[in-house]
Amino acid sequence: MPQAVTWPRLMIDTLRSPAETAEEIIGWQLPRPVLFQAMLAVAAINALLGGLSQLMFPLPEGMPTALLSPLAVFFLVAVGLFVTAYVIYKVGHMMDGRGRFDDILALVVWLQVLRAAAQLAIIVLTFISPGLAALLALAAALYGVYLLLHFINVSLNFGSLAKAAGLLIAVFAALFIGLMLLITLVGGPATAGVFGHV
Repeated sequence: MPQAVTWPRLMIDTLRSPAETAEEIIGWQLPRPVLFQAMLAVAAINALLGGLSQLMFPLPEGMPTALLSPLAVFFLVAVGLFVTAYVIYKVGHMMDGRGRFDDILALVVWLQVLRAAAQLAIIVLTFISPGLAALLALAAALYGVYLLLHFINVSLNFGSLAKAAGLLIAVFAALFIGLMLLITLVGGPATAGVFGHV
């Protein structure tokens, strides 16, 4: 990793030329312990932003808040980043991709840094114009998918955004199925208890 990284410049370069920036980040060859530290740091930032959002815009009474607590957000983001990078790596190699898990994790973490910056901007903009904040949130979500396509394409040496899109659809499907299975396993006994009293 270069001794001096201009983070605002790197953010702008990512938005302008995501593929070239991905190659630059991969070229840093960050050690895995550094990547894990960065993953935990960005998860902590997301947890702080989530807590800030709850303080400024509290949920209506009766809404569950446990899953939106800072600790829960930290855990979900950290685990989510690792699992997303790992699934991309495994599915990518099943699709003849060539790339290192560490490179994919570095790019996934960097994308989450950009999402955190966008979240902060959305929070600030909400005080000025909630409508514009909603549009920014939608634009950030859509552009985030575009950036992820380029990151996948570069990190796995696909040479095709279409192939990267196919992988992304497969990853989303795998994560969704896994989440549904987890909910079924966790909620199964409770659900059975509810219907047992009907």
